[in-house]
Amino acid sequence: MKKMTIHLKLNPIFYRVIKQYVPMEKIESIDVLEILKIDIEQGFKIILCRIEMKEGYTIDDFTLPGNSEILCVLQNSGRIFTALLRGQPPMSLLQKFKHISAKFDTNVIWDTPTRMKNDEFVVTVVGEERTLEKIVTYMKLLGSVTQISCTSSFLESYDMLSFLTDKQRNIIIEAKKQGYYKYPRKINADRLAKNVGISKATIVEHLRKAEGRIMEHLLVGY
Repeated sequence: MKKMTIHLKLNPIFYRVIKQYVPMEKIESIDVLEILKIDIEQGFKIILCRIEMKEGYTIDDFTLPGNSEILCVLQNSGRIFTALLRGQPPMSLLQKFKHISAKFDTNVIWDTPTRMKNDEFVVTVVGEERTLEKIVTYMKLLGSVTQISCTSSFLESYDMLSFLTDKQRNIIIEAKKQGYYKYPRKINADRLAKNVGISKATIVEHLRKAEGRIMEHLLVGY
């Protein structure tokens, strides 16, 4: 199984529809931190999310129609609020786009990161390769796909270093063991290179590439 993150620029038609029900002019971005429940057919979901309001607005300005509401605000820092949200668009909207929403009722796990900022939408799903290919096709009904990132699913592997080369993996593990990532460091790059038996330039290059790949993996979708 694979975990796939899709970046999408929404079709102006769909973005105008969203703006009718979500006060996008008041919101900088919405990040889904955890999906607690989802029902594609009924358009119902409960999510833990981080909402960043635009300058001059607070969470009180975040109003939703119908059965959608903020259940509670768990934390806030300036214009950023962590909240539990229950969402269900009006049934008239669901019926209008039922031919599209029904396509997403497929055998995948909806995961995070999921993000909306203006007309840019990021969604993450876990599933078999053929199913994920269908999801990409369906997403194109909503707008233009600008980027796709794929990694091994946590259901398939717990090894965060599996996407490194053997050399990168061995060096970064050795660096960790010898205290290179302690604060303050117990060993510098010069000494680490001598212990491993390669040049300082080579070990620094391997560490930087390994660190870069790890960060890309951790922050995929952002």
